[in-house]
Amino acid sequence: MTDADLTVLQLDRTFDELLRRWRVRMRRATRDALGEGVGPRAFPLLEQLIEQGPLSPTDLAQRLDLRTSTITAHIDRLEELGWASRESQGRKGVLVSASTEGRAAHQRFLELRRTMLRDLVAPLAKGDVQELGRLFELLLQALRSGGDAK
Repeated sequence: MTDADLTVLQLDRTFDELLRRWRVRMRRATRDALGEGVGPRAFPLLEQLIEQGPLSPTDLAQRLDLRTSTITAHIDRLEELGWASRESQGRKGVLVSASTEGRAAHQRFLELRRTMLRDLVAPLAKGDVQELGRLFELLLQALRSGGDAK
């Protein structure tokens, strides 16, 4: 194995552990702040409804790159919580909208996420946080363009 291969292997392990720890913390914090049965994965759906809605389950599935059956399960849960509602459009199907309570829950989630991120980077120097942000943005731009991050 080359030095570059070892670097990528270590990066893979570090990134995987960082993501795993982040997801566990976000699940716990979301449950504690917003209640049992609420997971952070429902919030991208709620965000789409707030920013683009009302939307059909099919449109939501396409926007979030998920199966319609997965979206339907999330919508069911959001309805149980009173955070979203379905409205029949006759032959055109169903449109889903975020409720006032859903908008408030989404705002609480965003505040929670920002607080958790601040806590995560708190041990780093300000310059390191800025550099990390710059590198994340560089990677994101490369992913968006389909090119290399070099």
